Amino acid sequence: MAKKPRVLVVTGTLAELIVKRFASYCSAYADVEVCVLPRSVAALMTTDYIAKELARRGLEGYDAILLPGLSIGSAEPVEEATGVATYKGPRYASDIPEAVEALAKGVTLSRQSPSDEMLSAQRFERETEALRTLEKGEVLASIGEGNRRILLVRGARPKLFAEVVDAISKPFEEVLEIAKRFLDEGADAIDVGCLAGEPNPRRAAELVRRLREALPCSICVDTGDIDEAVEAALAGADVVLSIGPDRAKRIPSALLRKAIVITPVDGLSEEPPPTPEEAVSILAEAVEAARSQGAKSVLADPLTKPPCMGLADSIVAYYLARSVLPNTPLLMGFQNVTELIDADSIGANTLLASLACELGVSAVLTAEASPKTRGCVGEVRIALEMATLAKAWTRPPKDFARNLFVVKSKRLPEQKPHPSPHLVVHIGEPSPHRPDPAGYFKVFADLDQGELVLEHYPLGEEEPDEVARGKSAKALWRWAVERGLVSILDHAAYLGYELAKAEAALKLGKPYVQDQPLF
Repeated sequence: MAKKPRVLVVTGTLAELIVKRFASYCSAYADVEVCVLPRSVAALMTTDYIAKELARRGLEGYDAILLPGLSIGSAEPVEEATGVATYKGPRYASDIPEAVEALAKGVTLSRQSPSDEMLSAQRFERETEALRTLEKGEVLASIGEGNRRILLVRGARPKLFAEVVDAISKPFEEVLEIAKRFLDEGADAIDVGCLAGEPNPRRAAELVRRLREALPCSICVDTGDIDEAVEAALAGADVVLSIGPDRAKRIPSALLRKAIVITPVDGLSEEPPPTPEEAVSILAEAVEAARSQGAKSVLADPLTKPPCMGLADSIVAYYLARSVLPNTPLLMGFQNVTELIDADSIGANTLLASLACELGVSAVLTAEASPKTRGCVGEVRIALEMATLAKAWTRPPKDFARNLFVVKSKRLPEQKPHPSPHLVVHIGEPSPHRPDPAGYFKVFADLDQGELVLEHYPLGEEEPDEVARGKSAKALWRWAVERGLVSILDHAAYLGYELAKAEAALKLGKPYVQDQPLF
């Protein structure tokens, strides 16, 4: 058996206990000792200081030294002073076992960056390569041509169709802006949403044609009107959603050359089949009818019902469809869940993506029809990547470089308040507000542009005299101070507090209202 490496982990006095606790978990692959230097906060140590302290101690017999991940400077001075290979450790004590295990396996850590950042980046690249490899599997269907081509591959990440809801009624510039944002967030294709009961074939065709000219991706059209579908297909739509069982018996030739999505009902007003078994039976017959007419690519959509209104039956229908139609790619819509439940979309999308991958779904349709579902496209893309990897590697969708933590975290804080009860003063309500002679501010979070907006007003005025935009609360706060727009300390504290709230709201995609609680 190979000898275990001997590793020295450096920390400060405040983190001593937690660092020793996590260092004790490393015994399976290394002999780890902890060196506590006489400084309270490890992140405030410079590597020059650490080098001098360790050099005085005359270290012998160590194979590697791990410094605090947030220590200031490169690890090189420590290595030069001690003669021992030295690297930046993790930012969090809980990641010490991962860093030590990597060293034991011969991984060369960074002398500049914290080990958890480096190892996470390596994991992300390994995951990305695994996702690319899965794309080389069995092709179930091909959508589009040339650089717009999308392959639906068994076992690969389900492709993401992002619907611009009611696109038919929006100005083209607005549709294009939304579509570009969806592509930036990970969509594979853009779906042109039409209006139920208000067909406009000419407008549908125009939108499809102009989007094809402006975007390098496949374009879908989502309509229950056959004339709208035909005109959109003739204008270049690559996918038509959706064709019901009656229409599937006589599909217009213009649609047969496209990818078509078959459902077990002919329109939104029609009642779905009462049982999953009936739904899948109808769906299978419609798929066979479409193929018998020479349809190029056929996808099957058993339809996702809203929560508490048949969602469980929908899951059963997808499970049955995967068995009855093993070589037909399945499409699953997420919006009937995310739009019809008053809860944050991120958890619903993560669970739906896991179900979709377990059920062998090849394509997913999502939308952002309301403020509460803004950001769904990006959420679904990450969730699909996590679930695809989890299924391929036979493990739960956790501990990947990718994750969908936004508000919560896997870690508890490692630093605790100083144990000094005799110094504690309990503060109640704040003192009354004092107007700042330099003026007042209005703070906004512009969700459309992804920016913070800071407007300054002279006292008594209703028009701003200065306006700044940016993504960083700290940068805007400093700008205001440098411009002399703040003259009293409690106004500076108030401004920093409100800007921090606005920045958090921007990252969460949550509406921000000045002077109101964020949660």
